[in-house]
Amino acid sequence: MCKRLFVISVNIVIMVTIIALYLFALGLTFGSFALVVADRTIRKKDWVKGRSSCDSCHRTLAPFDLVPLLSWLSTAGKCRYCKVKLAAMYPLVELALGLAFAGSYLITQDSLQGFASFTMFGLWLLGLVFMTILLIIDAKTMRLPYKFLFPLIGISSVYALIGIFTAPDIMSTFLQVLASVAVGAGIFAVLFGVSQGKWIGDSDVLFGIVIGLYLGRPLDSWLAIILACLAGLLYALAFSVTKRKSIRHSKIPFGPFLIIGLYFTFLFGAQIIDWYIETILFM
Repeated sequence: MCKRLFVISVNIVIMVTIIALYLFALGLTFGSFALVVADRTIRKKDWVKGRSSCDSCHRTLAPFDLVPLLSWLSTAGKCRYCKVKLAAMYPLVELALGLAFAGSYLITQDSLQGFASFTMFGLWLLGLVFMTILLIIDAKTMRLPYKFLFPLIGISSVYALIGIFTAPDIMSTFLQVLASVAVGAGIFAVLFGVSQGKWIGDSDVLFGIVIGLYLGRPLDSWLAIILACLAGLLYALAFSVTKRKSIRHSKIPFGPFLIIGLYFTFLFGAQIIDWYIETILFM
């Protein structure tokens, strides 16, 4: 009996590992795709047509130059043709999305039971691809384009609707999602209105809707915003130390921090909130 349980446990570990590795490779691929879409969007080029080329020598890249992460490693981070050093952003984004895909599965695998949960998981991964595109664009241009925000709102809306209609108490879950959206978007809407767009952009309000839809609980949306602010504060401190000047008069994109806050709250929000209630509030 013990031997049988051991074999079953080993098989489960192997299966989970294989799926995680597959999702990691899939994430690497979509990370490369996100980089292409973001780069061509910034350059106002058609990201559907055309071949990728080196920014320095403009040589059209061969298929073996476009293998996520491995191509960069095989050339020691340089263009294979002109030997110009490539930005570390390329492998980092690919690696980050690969880890985000695999991490999402490893953390949520126990809840993946049935068609609805797997569909919601797929919608979460698809959302991560759009978030990566937005993160890159916002980091470079200080804007979150509507052309990617609105599809992301649509994806997260379908995610939320599936969660609502498969919940034991549909009305209660609907009200929770509604409150979550009110918190996620409402805070930014107030800041946008009070500052007349000087403190925060309307695109952040729209991303707040995404936060509310994906998280589905007002406390989780609040936590995501807090984590985003903390991440932004850490960045500001690091900027001040490394650049040796205050960030007070510099503009920083808030979108990447919102995405970070959403990701970690999506995976660990319940545990963080429970820890806070038990450890800090002693409840």
